[in-house]
Amino acid sequence: MASDHALVEVMDETISALRVLDLNRLETLERRIAVLAGVRLVVDQSGMDLIRTKRDVLEGVLHNSASNLSALNRLYGRDTRDRWEHSAR
Repeated sequence: MASDHALVEVMDETISALRVLDLNRLETLERRIAVLAGVRLVVDQSGMDLIRTKRDVLEGVLHNSASNLSALNRLYGRDTRDRWEHSAR
C-alpha cells in the first residue's frame, strides 16, 4: 500500500521536471510511477482533492509542452532550415 502523499510527490516532481525539460529525471519518475501503478493507494477525500488539482496542473503543463514542441517543429521545418543555412553562408 502507498499513500496519496507518494502520488502527489511524484506528480509535483514530474511537473517540475517537465518545466525544465529534465529527461533523466522524467525517466526516473516514469519508473516510480510504474511502481505506484502496481500498488493499492490509500487516499482520503482531502488527498483525492489534492491529487485532482495536481492532475489538472500536470495536464496543463503537458498541453503547453505539446504546443511548444509543435511550434518548434514548425519553426525548424525544412524551409526555415534552408533559409538559416543560406543566410549563414
